[in-house]
Amino acid sequence: MKLLLDTHAFIWWDNEPAKLSPRVLALCQDRTNILLLSVASVWEMQIKLQLGKLKLNLPLVEIIETQQQRNNIEVLPVALAPYVRIDVACENKWKAGREREKGSESTTNGGVSQSGSGKVSESRGAV
Repeated sequence: MKLLLDTHAFIWWDNEPAKLSPRVLALCQDRTNILLLSVASVWEMQIKLQLGKLKLNLPLVEIIETQQQRNNIEVLPVALAPYVRIDVACENKWKAGREREKGSESTTNGGVSQSGSGKVSESRGAV
């Protein structure tokens, strides 16, 4: 089974395993499970270290390397590809809508716009 450790679970697993519940500790100790740590958790720990809100016995990079060697913890990268595709799709839809708006007849008079469909709207500019 794949187990994604949150930031606290990772810190406790490394330094204070007694803080983990008996079930979580047993799952982490089971060598048939795959332990995962998100790079977002690494980022969170680094920020907290820099702000003085987190104290560790060793440098963070050493803790991660030790956990990778000792417990085969895998660090998961943050992948933007799925989110970028969604963003591009939304942007393309928005652009298509803007192009349709430009294509319809439009007249503007003193901050009041009337499109070819007869809909009237008022624009309020900064004064």
